[in-house]
Amino acid sequence: ALFITSCVDNDFDEPENTFMVDQSDVVTVETVMNALDTTSSFLLTDDFLGGESKYLQVTATADDASGNLFKVVFFEDETGPLSIIPDRNELNAEFPTGAVIYIKLNGLTISNSGGTPQLGYGIDEDDQLLRIPDVLVNDFMFLTNERKTAEAQVITIADFQENEDLYLNRLVTFENVEFTSEFAGGTYAITNADTGETPESINAVINDCDNNTLIVRNSGFSEFANDVIPTLNGSLTGVLSKFGTDLQLFLRDKNDVVLNMPRCIDGLSEDDILDIKQLVDLSAEDVFLLLNESSTGRELSYIRGTIVADDESGTFYKNLIVQDETGGIKLSLDGQDLYKTYPIGAVVLVALNGLTLESSVGTPTIGDGQSSDNRLERIEKGKIGSVLIGTTETNNVEPLVTTIENIISGGQIMLNRLVTLPRVELPGGEVGNPFATENRNINLLDCDDELMIFRSSEFADFAGELIPNGSGSFTGVTGSFFEEKQILLRTLSDLNFDQVRCDGSGGEVTNELTIESIKQRYYDLGADAAETGFITGSVISDKNTGQLNSQNIVFQNGSHGILVRFNGDHSFALGDQLKINVSGQEVSEFKGLLQVNNVPVFNAEKTGSGDLPAAKEITIDEILLDNNRYESTRVLIKDAELSGGSTYGAGNITVDDGTETISIFTFNTTSYANEPVPSGMVNVTAIVSQFEETPQLMINAASDVSGGTIDPGGNGSDGQVNQTFEGFTDFDPVSIGGWLNVATKGDRQWYTRSFDNNGFVECEAFNDDNPATEAWLVTPTIDTDDKSIFSFETAIAFWQHQGLSVWISQDFSALNDANWVSLDEAVLADSGNENYEYVASGDIELTDYLSGKVRIGFKYEGTAAQNTTKVRIDNVELK
Repeated sequence: ALFITSCVDNDFDEPENTFMVDQSDVVTVETVMNALDTTSSFLLTDDFLGGESKYLQVTATADDASGNLFKVVFFEDETGPLSIIPDRNELNAEFPTGAVIYIKLNGLTISNSGGTPQLGYGIDEDDQLLRIPDVLVNDFMFLTNERKTAEAQVITIADFQENEDLYLNRLVTFENVEFTSEFAGGTYAITNADTGETPESINAVINDCDNNTLIVRNSGFSEFANDVIPTLNGSLTGVLSKFGTDLQLFLRDKNDVVLNMPRCIDGLSEDDILDIKQLVDLSAEDVFLLLNESSTGRELSYIRGTIVADDESGTFYKNLIVQDETGGIKLSLDGQDLYKTYPIGAVVLVALNGLTLESSVGTPTIGDGQSSDNRLERIEKGKIGSVLIGTTETNNVEPLVTTIENIISGGQIMLNRLVTLPRVELPGGEVGNPFATENRNINLLDCDDELMIFRSSEFADFAGELIPNGSGSFTGVTGSFFEEKQILLRTLSDLNFDQVRCDGSGGEVTNELTIESIKQRYYDLGADAAETGFITGSVISDKNTGQLNSQNIVFQNGSHGILVRFNGDHSFALGDQLKINVSGQEVSEFKGLLQVNNVPVFNAEKTGSGDLPAAKEITIDEILLDNNRYESTRVLIKDAELSGGSTYGAGNITVDDGTETISIFTFNTTSYANEPVPSGMVNVTAIVSQFEETPQLMINAASDVSGGTIDPGGNGSDGQVNQTFEGFTDFDPVSIGGWLNVATKGDRQWYTRSFDNNGFVECEAFNDDNPATEAWLVTPTIDTDDKSIFSFETAIAFWQHQGLSVWISQDFSALNDANWVSLDEAVLADSGNENYEYVASGDIELTDYLSGKVRIGFKYEGTAAQNTTKVRIDNVELK
């Protein structure tokens, strides 16, 4: 319990330390553990240790990076494991897993008074081990530059129970284990994020297939506390401890959980598996049937099937639908977000013994008993994991193409089935209304006037979307409420009403509208909805830059454009040509910008892709005089100057063409936000926009601004290239006039650092939250006609790979558009150098590569999984 009471901020950096100890002063963990042979606590004195400065040399096997361990470091040497309890947070930043550490023993106390042998700093009046005071931690713990892989020992739960003294503090892996049904499918711990109360730790329990059990202690402060515990079987890795008499395992992070195999099922054979049709045939009206050997004819009984409907969209609340080749069944479960563990397409086994089959209200359903008011009880949350057994298989179940008549006349075997009705429609009076503002039944008809109920849930994520006109295919899951057959829609993408209605109306919209007419009706007539019809045109905004909301496009046809806001995220790219049904859609202004609002994504059809509409050459004063006319169209402003920042993400960049001024607005998270703003005369291709009452421009890329000079910091002659990187704040992103610092993969940039009164810049992928890291640090422009000898120094630490490369470009205007040539003669620090040993690049004659106005780029590449080498650059010089 000492380990888990707080959260941790994971710093990716590690301090330097070259601490070394003479091997004659190193003792083993086994030697220290011998002190506990006759006592529960022992002060490690000079006499016992045989000298005044004796050390352990150990490898850290677990730290507090995930927050599941608190103020403790576990470690091992070749003779055994142990742990130490400093009174300091964020120990992973100083003593990470895999680090080789020296621990000075003189003056420390070893104790197992809490159950687990640990090193601390004395004993309190209750004979409990005290933590090492924060101010003394670095007097006892010393980091080295050496790193080793923390290897886990594979053991069984029985091994631990029979030899606990051998395994306490050890990093181990248990194979063929699973969380018990009480915990499988629940969360690792309780964060109480919604109440603001203190998070709660949980003693979850695992078992192996021989029914041996072990506590897994999970902290409410851990970064994975709110994650769902897998329901499958597999391996768990962690460190072992004991609290009182309770043996327990601590996970280091969620990567220690690899549960992807079927759960333990004693003696399961194919004879124990029923076809779902056999189960459905057992059901009858007004019957609650207990599933056991008497009713199924089997001592053990299971069904195996594929999940064809889950609760992700909100339609199937606390229900899953499972189907095999013979039929389908509904499972009633007292759990939410079931789709995270049991998604559509997952193949599952359902253990039937002791459950209840019910069909008194029409749809065969499996639950867990009959309530006092004659309802089927849901299967309890703690029981779900043992009833609903996941496998590693997946299956794509094709819906049965059928008719309303077949569903109605087909009996119970046609219920709980994934079906497609190829040509149906919803009542004309419902068209344009939301699918549901409350749970309701809507008539679903085919062209032969056959009718069944479409049950629409107010909890569905598409409930507020508008019912489309026309007819077409409807894919859903069948059910029944007493004698009334129903069908439920899983997701809006299962609906495709692209044909005319059965009477020839609706369906394909044939009336083409113009964007100009929509704008005129709004501005001149106050019309707040589009007429019946469709618009065509081109997408002139780039969704990949992050400048626009993911539901929006800017859409232009001819010389007119408008913003279209869809009811969900779209996939349309710059230049895509679309046909969009806007019939009856809201037309309104948002922050002053006119839009067609809440258009269903399926109302837009891609008809091709091609060139963008030509940008209209225009002056800024013309835009300001008639902004409503030009908004959401591409324009070209010539011979303008830009001011207001060195990069586009620095704020509103002012464009001045001599007639007036207007701003280019760019979010600082946009992909081109860090691209440099050119000086001098430029041409700007942009989209006219508006915020509140202020017209503004939006660009799709830095290359939309052409001309000018990308030279925000001058050249080497004024000293801006020459850098010793002194006087900056540690861990701030590099921000030096004329230099460009850009994260091109992930969000890591180059950072300023200092150590021992020396400044430098640094980049690494260690502990990055992103799988890949790529960062560029680009010098100001260098005029090789003035100076052309370039040099710098590099250093590495914790070598895993060569993450640094150095490049030169002669045509730099934007990072992604530049042509780069490798400065391959530059000498770089590598695996042959000591940690933090600086290496001179040598004098590089730039004109051997390129001449004229050039820029040098330092590129760092790495991956969080393996390629994590730390790289430093210092003493950049042009001469």
